[in-house]
Amino acid sequence: MTYLALVAAHDGRRAGFAMVAGIALGLAVVGAVAGFGVAKLIQASHLAYETLRWAGVLFPSIWRGKAGSPKPTPYPQPSTDAIFCAAC
Repeated sequence: MTYLALVAAHDGRRAGFAMVAGIALGLAVVGAVAGFGVAKLIQASHLAYETLRWAGVLFPSIWRGKAGSPKPTPYPQPSTDAIFCAAC
């Protein structure tokens, strides 16, 4: 929740809503998969569980490799004048 608030504060309301929508969609997919009983099948098969587990480990590194390293956005540094010259 804190991360969502930080994204919305830094990147704007639209980015915050996009993150909320993405998280909600992901949770809906997990809920639907569990509702259809796929979770029970994965729990019963050790091979299916390990395959899914390692796919989850490798997916972020593959995705990041295709998208390239994101360039960090510089945060503005507060001015020291405002700290030392409060009476100005």
